[in-house]
Amino acid sequence: MHPGRTTHRTLRLSGVSIALAVLFLGSCAKNDPGAATTAAPSAPAATAKVGAETIKDAPRTTAGTTSGTTAGTAAVRPAAVSYTDRTFWTGTNTVPFQIDLKTATVEDGTKKDWNLTIEATAKNYAAIDSNIALMDAPTLKVGDVAVPATIRMSGNVPGGASSKFEITAVVPTTFTFAGAALVFGNEASNQSIVPLDAGQKVTTTAPIESVIGAEEIASGTGTKVKVTKSTLWPDFRKGNKGHWFLETQVEAVYNQPTPQSVNYDEATLSLSTPDGATTGGESSTFFGPSDGLVLRAGMVSRTGARFAVVGPIEGNYALTVKLRNVKNDAGTNPVIPFVVD
Repeated sequence: MHPGRTTHRTLRLSGVSIALAVLFLGSCAKNDPGAATTAAPSAPAATAKVGAETIKDAPRTTAGTTSGTTAGTAAVRPAAVSYTDRTFWTGTNTVPFQIDLKTATVEDGTKKDWNLTIEATAKNYAAIDSNIALMDAPTLKVGDVAVPATIRMSGNVPGGASSKFEITAVVPTTFTFAGAALVFGNEASNQSIVPLDAGQKVTTTAPIESVIGAEEIASGTGTKVKVTKSTLWPDFRKGNKGHWFLETQVEAVYNQPTPQSVNYDEATLSLSTPDGATTGGESSTFFGPSDGLVLRAGMVSRTGARFAVVGPIEGNYALTVKLRNVKNDAGTNPVIPFVVD
């Protein structure tokens, strides 16, 4: 029954009651021939309270409950929910995002649907600007049913910064937060499953930071080389479950007592992984390619490399820093071993 719709109740009287009424009215007419005949006023429409709504003349089933409802109650929208622990990771192969859900609100939609709006923030851990709305949209699982969801974000998230965005979905009026979850990625991916019930745990693949540590290598020429950042990032592309990327940053500090004017040093980083494979990194040049660059003690140059790692990721690694001019004290290329467990 729809709120605000009025239906007329049919008055049902027994045969005996009708006969008595006819006799009574006939007697009155004989005793007062000039009396006018007036129809009895109709009774006011009955009302039935259903949840927070009032349904006029709600039809009744034989069990006495309002038809179209369960036990006399209409569907009641879930109250808004605030989150403090709905953190997960998603993104692409080059742009990882940390997502934090903040609130979830259900509002009226059509007669059969409600509108779900989830407010969230996205932190971009890449150096480049990106928009999370450009990724594959998540799915809202409601029990065994998959409901399409839409990401709404205005503009890009600057590299290293955070921005607000919304996730919206149209849900049936039977929707509750219990049993509902956002799903980013498929089963063949580094998937994140985020229950909207705050009492349930989030399933996600998080990055592993500082896997190498601040390892420093003393070179034979007095230049110091060390790893300043090393993070294993999940590859969030579909079909790449168990695939990762090792992102490294390497720093070289020129400690020679005598300034030099050279195209100083070319660096190539390579990585050996637990499965015995060796992955070549990007080649770059420390201290710039300019022949006119004058190197002085204390000058710092940084470079980085990114390596694809096919899991499992646990085990022994070795990062080799191949430099044209700088060797370690043994006169060989610096090698940094490390373990992920």
